Amino acid sequence: MTGIVSVIVDQREPDYFQAADYGAPTQSALLPAGDVMVATGDNEILLIERKTDSDLMSSIADGRLMNQVL
Repeated sequence: MTGIVSVIVDQREPDYFQAADYGAPTQSALLPAGDVMVATGDNEILLIERKTDSDLMSSIADGRLMNQVL
């Protein structure tokens, strides 16, 4: 992966998370999947799902985690 070209943070994320310095132009939008979408210089897209400890455990327990990974 080469450098980050742009970042989109899901608008449902906390303000502090949206305002973080991601080292690239950043905007906020309603994402259909993931909490952060990163576009790279080699035309790759990376989706990031941010989870608290308790949300991770709940996602594993109720089976949501594998759907989110896919």
